[in-house]
Amino acid sequence: FDFKREDRTVESLREARTTGFRFEDYQAGIAVRNMLGIDWGLKHQLRYDFLYDPRRPGQTRKQAETRTLEVQGELDPERNLKGRFSFAYRDKDFSDFFERLPADSLPLYQPDAQFQDTSWQDRQSHLANFDLQYRNESGTLSARWNYKVASELQALREIRYLKVDETRGNFRYDSTLAEYVPDPQGDYIQLFFQTGNFESVIRLESAVQLQYSPRATAKSEKFWKDLFNRTSTTTYVKVEEQSRENNILDIYLLNLDKFHNAASSLRGVYIINQDINYNERNPIWGLLLRSRYRDNLSNQFLDANNNETRIAWERIVQLRRLFFRRKLNITGEYQNSFNKRWVAASPSRNLNILTEAYVGRFNYRPTIRWQFQVDLERGIQQDRNETNPLRVNYWDIKPQISFSLRGKARATANLAYLAVEEVDNPAARAIPFEMGKGKKVGDSWQWNARFEYFISSNITINANYNGRRDAAALRTLHLGKAEVRAFF
Repeated sequence: FDFKREDRTVESLREARTTGFRFEDYQAGIAVRNMLGIDWGLKHQLRYDFLYDPRRPGQTRKQAETRTLEVQGELDPERNLKGRFSFAYRDKDFSDFFERLPADSLPLYQPDAQFQDTSWQDRQSHLANFDLQYRNESGTLSARWNYKVASELQALREIRYLKVDETRGNFRYDSTLAEYVPDPQGDYIQLFFQTGNFESVIRLESAVQLQYSPRATAKSEKFWKDLFNRTSTTTYVKVEEQSRENNILDIYLLNLDKFHNAASSLRGVYIINQDINYNERNPIWGLLLRSRYRDNLSNQFLDANNNETRIAWERIVQLRRLFFRRKLNITGEYQNSFNKRWVAASPSRNLNILTEAYVGRFNYRPTIRWQFQVDLERGIQQDRNETNPLRVNYWDIKPQISFSLRGKARATANLAYLAVEEVDNPAARAIPFEMGKGKKVGDSWQWNARFEYFISSNITINANYNGRRDAAALRTLHLGKAEVRAFF
């Protein structure tokens, strides 16, 4: 049992009045060890808040009564299945006098802003947190589940773009698309502002990860047993939701029929990732099958044109192989993906893009000092718009050379060449940012050179130069930077 009490007053000689507050806090708790294999904790809290009445010297008015209930538990950490959970519920009941008090009278009773509530209205809040982990005896199989849900106040957001110096921003305005698009050397930065209309929402985050990694064993004579012993997998599933749903149990119990609802959801995300590796531990060669799925609903912006639903699904088959005594590493990759976007307020911005890409990566290291790399990618993209179809092909070539003197210096030079070709565009549409890797039709170039010299263990000279020439750009961008760093 615990009891706290505080009484604080402020005398205003100029206005001849007394303000301040008093609170009384009662807490009672109980702990139970090893009941049903769980260590339990239960706590109940009751708090009374009073404010001094400036119109009645020395007397107080009851402001609010708050009740809080907390339950928590923990599994035995020595077992294969371990974890902890907690749940808290709070109910704050303001007196009728303060509920009806006009907002401009609030500073009269509580002039200190750090103690002022944002709203003197009855409200309930809740918070739940679960974290469970499992690992088998051999360590080959592991699983983890995270679950968080809470009530919070959320307001609609507004996006604004602030003009900055060239290359200082992360967005640029594309006049052909009539929208702002990401650009690491842009001249705009994106800002988010909260509107003043806050409302109660439920925020949930839940994720499950399952991983299987077999122990290293000798090759088996049986094909299926050998395949199983060399295959490892990782599965990751995540759900995020911010909802106005009145029935909170639907959110707590993960009733997915109530999720991703434009009428009640402010934001919703589904993520499903899957990796299947064959020969992951083998440094000579290996095979990777990868899937990345993301379904994102954004319904939290004041401007309906910024609210959208976007689905992206990327599937990859990758084969790697080492040659010439592990000096040459070659990776071949096939990518198949689609990117869908729905904007209810502006159907002309809807997208349904299918992408196929063939990627080759070559990494050659003849000596410890020199390294040569080349990345080649051939992409075929199609926006499957029923009325205005669009098809684009591209080549992406990225050579790089690196040189290093251990403990003395390091230098790197790389070049990126992107050629975008418009294959089919009967409606003469502007190519969306999601196609052609964000570039216009034509040739785009980008180059970089970096140099680092270590004078001593705590003094370093760095020099960096970037150049860029985009297709349809009016001029070439040059950006250089040199600095001396000293550590003491």
